[in-house]
Order: sequence, then structure tokens, then C-alpha cells
Amino acid sequence: MAMHLEDNGYPFYAVVANSQKPLWSDTAVAYSTFYHLVAKGELLTDAVNAMCIASGNETFWIESAEESRQGYINHINELNASKVQEKLDENNEQETPENLKKMRKLSSVENAL
Repeated sequence: MAMHLEDNGYPFYAVVANSQKPLWSDTAVAYSTFYHLVAKGELLTDAVNAMCIASGNETFWIESAEESRQGYINHINELNASKVQEKLDENNEQETPENLKKMRKLSSVENAL
């Protein structure tokens, strides 16, 4: 899936994350709960639900590799190339001369490979 639309292989099964910035204590309790339940053979979705309950933080979620791939494909299909180029040009105008010089060096190295 490494950003090649024709690649159907997945480098991971699922992503378990939080949509906000949880406290470290919430994260520790949540992931301890998650791994404990997965090790006991529970379904991943059930383990994520238990993470939320045990930590008191309802913003943990799970997304399968297929869901991630489909989201990526949808995002690519919705892009407008000319607007993306305009945004890149705007960003380049705001860069310092030193950073632009570094980016040009990186670009020339990548092209040589």
C-alpha cells in the first residue's frame, strides 16, 4: 500500500490511535488493556472499546488497513492537481532562501537515484 494504488498488499493489519491528545496515564491504561485483551484472544474492536472504558477516554479508535487504503484512494481522487500546485507554490514563496536551497539539493539527489 506504500502509496501505489495498484498495490493490494498491506504492511499492517490495523491502526489503533486516539483522535485527540490523551493524558499519558489514560494512554498507559488504554494500551495495557488493549494488549491484555488481544493476548487473551479478544477481537480488536472489542479491545478498543475496552480501552475507552478502562481509560475513561472515548476518543480511541481503530482503522483497518483496507479502510486506510480506501481513505487514501478517496483522498487522491478528490485532489485537484492545479490547486495542489498553487498551494505548493504559495508555500515555496514563504520559505527562507536557505530552506529552498536545501530542498533543491534534496531534489537533485533524488533525481540522480
